[in-house]
Amino acid sequence: MSAQLVNIELSLTNRHDCEQSALELLKIIRPEWNGKSIRFEIFTAGITNKIFAAFVDDGERLVFRVFGKNTENFIDRDRELKAMERLAQNGLAAPLYAKFANGIVVGYLPGVTIHVDDMKDPRMQRRICSTMAAYHNMNGTVTPNVNDLFPFRKIRDFIGNIDTSSITDETAFVREFPKELEELQSLVVPLKEEIAFCHNDILVHNILFEKISDTVRFIDYEYADYNYALFDLANHFCEYSGVEKPDYSRCPSDDEIRSFSSMYLQERFGVIDERRVEEITTRSPLFQAVSAVIENVNGFDI
Repeated sequence: MSAQLVNIELSLTNRHDCEQSALELLKIIRPEWNGKSIRFEIFTAGITNKIFAAFVDDGERLVFRVFGKNTENFIDRDRELKAMERLAQNGLAAPLYAKFANGIVVGYLPGVTIHVDDMKDPRMQRRICSTMAAYHNMNGTVTPNVNDLFPFRKIRDFIGNIDTSSITDETAFVREFPKELEELQSLVVPLKEEIAFCHNDILVHNILFEKISDTVRFIDYEYADYNYALFDLANHFCEYSGVEKPDYSRCPSDDEIRSFSSMYLQERFGVIDERRVEEITTRSPLFQAVSAVIENVNGFDI
């Protein structure tokens, strides 16, 4: 079932206006719902993003995601929606029900996001590896050009949106960055790492644990795209430090990376290739560096 297109815009800043517009949208996509019985639950609310659920009693829940103004300048929404649809077809994301002027409506995934302390729990690691393997095992016929792979394209997109009209430390960096990026790419490309469909942002807030089924799902697909499979592992290792108050002493040791890599290979291929475990361990710092570059250029004022 394809998503319905609805020409309605939801407010990011006024809750009442936002909910009234959501009710109008629900009349179209869920006409059987009693408007007077519809309730809303806010998950996140801010000037750049808003996520909330709509529901009637204990029935179906729909999740509204309102995109921040101008976020399309650095997030390719068409790519994101195609990724969501593909993941949903493979049972890895909630179904996409509607697209409105500045956002989407999707199904509700039950569960709770994990805590940074959970990331070193072997049971949770096994669940994460299982879901990561499912992403990487999705069959695809597209083999993108190296320059169109997620990390290099995303870095160029971010850099291209930085205001360089005034000279600052950041803009001086931007002027030199194309050469630096070429050098980084020259280190990564010759490794000929496998290209797969990746989530590309596996931090704690994007890992949803559902206790009854004892599984995890990855959420938030803004970055989901083709990439080196090893990037997903390396990016995840970077996130061991936490988000709000990073503690880099939490980052995994080589032995911990070996252990996680073994789980991943077992979940993905059914066997553990010790040579590949060592390859992942030794190459992981380079791909962690690529992940760190994306995180840092994303933090620039644009």
